[in-house]
Amino acid sequence: MNIRTRNIIAACMLSLAVSSHASYIWWEGEDAVTNNFPRRSGFSPMNEAERAVLSEGAWLSIDGTRAEPAFAEYTVAVPAAGTYDLWVRKFWKHGPFRWRFGKGEWREVGRDVALADSVTLRPLVGANWVRCGAVKLDAGTQVFRIELTENTGAACFDCFILSPVPFTPRGKLKPDEKYGQAPEGWFTFEPGRDTFENAVLDLRGLNEREAGSQGAVFRRGDQFVFEKTGAPVAFWGVTACQNVWMMDKDDVDYLARRLAKMGVNMVRLHTSPFDESTPGPVTRKIHYLVSALKKQGIYVGINWYCLACVHVKPAWDLPELPNGYQPMSALFCYPRLQERYKAWARALFASTNEYTGMTLATDPAVAFIELIDEDNYFFWTFAPKQFPEPVRAALETQFGDWLAKRYGSIQKAKEYWGPGPAPEGAKDDPASGRMTLYPASIMTGADWAVASRNARRMRDQVEFLVASQRGFFAMMRDWLRKDLGYRSCVVPTNWKTADERVLGPLDKYTYLAGDATARNCYFSGPFKEQNGAFGFGPGDAYADRSVLNAPESAIMLEMQYADYPHVATEGGWAMPNRYRSEGPLVMAAYGALQGTDGFCPFVVEHDWVNTLPMWP
Repeated sequence: MNIRTRNIIAACMLSLAVSSHASYIWWEGEDAVTNNFPRRSGFSPMNEAERAVLSEGAWLSIDGTRAEPAFAEYTVAVPAAGTYDLWVRKFWKHGPFRWRFGKGEWREVGRDVALADSVTLRPLVGANWVRCGAVKLDAGTQVFRIELTENTGAACFDCFILSPVPFTPRGKLKPDEKYGQAPEGWFTFEPGRDTFENAVLDLRGLNEREAGSQGAVFRRGDQFVFEKTGAPVAFWGVTACQNVWMMDKDDVDYLARRLAKMGVNMVRLHTSPFDESTPGPVTRKIHYLVSALKKQGIYVGINWYCLACVHVKPAWDLPELPNGYQPMSALFCYPRLQERYKAWARALFASTNEYTGMTLATDPAVAFIELIDEDNYFFWTFAPKQFPEPVRAALETQFGDWLAKRYGSIQKAKEYWGPGPAPEGAKDDPASGRMTLYPASIMTGADWAVASRNARRMRDQVEFLVASQRGFFAMMRDWLRKDLGYRSCVVPTNWKTADERVLGPLDKYTYLAGDATARNCYFSGPFKEQNGAFGFGPGDAYADRSVLNAPESAIMLEMQYADYPHVATEGGWAMPNRYRSEGPLVMAAYGALQGTDGFCPFVVEHDWVNTLPMWP
């Protein structure tokens, strides 16, 4: 089948499923036999709308600081001996706790958990199902106890369930319940968990038996091709974040099979922030996800350093950088951060995956590695005046060295520049080899920006930044290949600039040090947020918009470059928008027409999200 046709078929795919419900045990968090939680807290429901979110209109909650661990005990009637999955509906990742039945072993539910659904109670407060694990129980009445493991902060528990069969969270609904609601003229569509039996349409057969069976993914001209056969491949994918790779193994297996059924042959793993210098639990979780996807013929692209998620931590051992600092642009120029970055890369890509017997670097199922997500020297975030002094000193010294090499000395560069506006607050120090740089705002083509700079100095600055950014990409490409044995494709980054007309081509030129160009881009109607929290709520305004009425805003219009494949590494139709259903069809159809080599819309999540985030 033609690879472009395959993507269009997958975009049209609608999966139907049926399921049955075995006996389950459900109990309310607020119905504890004994507990030391307060009767009310700042997180108790405040009105009827908030009560409607919770299973029986209430939950067990606590906040503030406490002198002793909070606990709750319940009596649970187990109808039959067997192995059950325990789930809890709670407040996000807040309130880590331990649990046990009777005198059994304590089990912990920490903060690093996968959230299986999301329903908003009020801004920044929601109810989420979390899987606690499997437990063997005898028939009869059991004592179930939970204890918070931290004596400060919020914790809320709505309800619990013990299920002998896989449980699919859907808000406050019990396994045998349906909403049964639909607007006038529509029918309800509430499929159960997919059993993959008697499917009307299953696209698993379009994928290889196992991803990587045709060798690594290489670049040949403007296409991705397989190493062994030279056959071209295009990727119809999704992006997956922490909620996916933190899931239990059987949930990962289920998701991998379901994605394959839907025609997906690529998952872009958004693993950032990844900062394990030695392989640890996050590495193992990612390794298992890669192995599960590989078995379903699904390739992976790995984005592991995202500036939207990365903030300096004490564990990084970079005491000269402020804790919590978001190191925009710093990776291109600051050697000590580059050392940390390589250590993280070695832990993730060079450690042996116990589930496949090879490293991610040598696994042909890894189609591409992204070096950085959403960062460059040319976006509005480039503001050297605001950089920590060590980062600013490194960048200014490198600029000084570049000028001295070009002109023979910094003084000769200054003489060539002549008079003109210097960067605001400039502290040029030719004697120590440091020269100040303009921020990205002054690099744009706006009239006020042009009037605020020395043209010759700016030309030198931009040329230096292009060389620095492209040099970093080339250095990391070579390091991955020579030091880690990586053979598939490298995607340098995927961002935009402060002025696409002036700076866009320069930024994209630096990407050509890798194997493919990429872009993160979204389509939406006009909107106005009051809370600015990547979600919509009371007081926000939006308008529905079809891309067919606004083709100039289509995410498929990103320019492609000769002899390089192009991937939309993130994107989609942002919510809310009644025209969102056109997204997959438009991406597949126009991507096929113009030869786009991959789409990885953001973001695959749990099946039940009763909220309005911006993400598709």
